Amino acid sequence: LFHFLVIGAGLFLLYGVTANEPENEETRIEVSTVRADRMVTLWEKRWNRPPTQEEFNGLTDQYVNEEVLYREALAMGLDSDDPVVRRRMAQKVRFISNDIITIETPSDTVLQVYLDTHASKYQLAGEVTFQHIYFNPAKHDATMEEEAKALLVKLSEENNGIDVQRVSDGFLHGTAFTEMKVFEINRLFGKDFAKKLFEQPAGKWVGPLVSGYGLHLIRIDSRTPSETASLEMAKQSVLEDWTADERKKVNDAFVSNLRKQYDVVIAKPSSTLSPQKSSE
Repeated sequence: LFHFLVIGAGLFLLYGVTANEPENEETRIEVSTVRADRMVTLWEKRWNRPPTQEEFNGLTDQYVNEEVLYREALAMGLDSDDPVVRRRMAQKVRFISNDIITIETPSDTVLQVYLDTHASKYQLAGEVTFQHIYFNPAKHDATMEEEAKALLVKLSEENNGIDVQRVSDGFLHGTAFTEMKVFEINRLFGKDFAKKLFEQPAGKWVGPLVSGYGLHLIRIDSRTPSETASLEMAKQSVLEDWTADERKKVNDAFVSNLRKQYDVVIAKPSSTLSPQKSSE
C-alpha cells in the first residue's frame, strides 16, 4: 500500500508539472523588446517625440488588453464562419503573394503589343467645332421634322441669307460650340447624338439629329477624330496596366496551385437557380 501511494503521488506530481507547462504558455503574454521598440517608434513618428513612461504604460496596456480579447475570441471560436475574418485573412495571403512576386520590367516591344491589344483604353479624345439650329418640341407640332428638313434645303442654297440665331429656337448653351471633346458632347447632348455627330461630313448643313432636347440641324466647321495615343505619350499608363495584368496572372496561378492541394466538394443548393445570367 505504501509503495502504491508513493507511485501514485509521483504520477500526480508529474502530471501536474507537465499539464501546467502548456497552460502557462497559453496564458503568457509578453511584450518583447522588439515590440516595445516598435511601439516607441510608431509613437515618435506620430508625435515627433518619444513617449513618457506613463504614455508607454498606456501603449502596453492597450496591447495587452487587445491580446487578451483576441485570445478569448479564438478560444470562443468567434473566428469560425465569419465572412469578414475569412476575407481579411485571404486578403493577407494575397498581400504576401504580391510581396514575393517579382515582375520584370517589360521592353517597349512588349508594351507596344499591349497598347495595340487594348487600344480602346488609350484613346485621345476627338474634338469638333460646330453650329446648330435647334427645334424645340414645345414650340412645334407634329410637323417639326418636316420643318427641319425644309429649312435644311434652304440652307443648302448658296447665299441663302439665313440668320442661324434668328431661326433657331432658344437654346441654353447657345448655337455655336468650339473644340468640344467627345465626353463633353456626351454629357450635354447624349452618346447617340455625339456618335452621329462625328459621322457627319464637315462644311455643310446636315440633319436633323435627335437629342434629348429635340431636333438639331448641324454644320461642322472642323473636326479632329479620336485616335490611339502613341506609346511615348501613354507609356506610364501602359506600364502600370501591363504590370497589374501580369501580377493578376501570377496571383491567379498561385491560387490555382494552392487549390490543387485540396479536395473541393460543392453541393447543389436546395433552391432553384435562375436560368438566366444576371445583368448586374
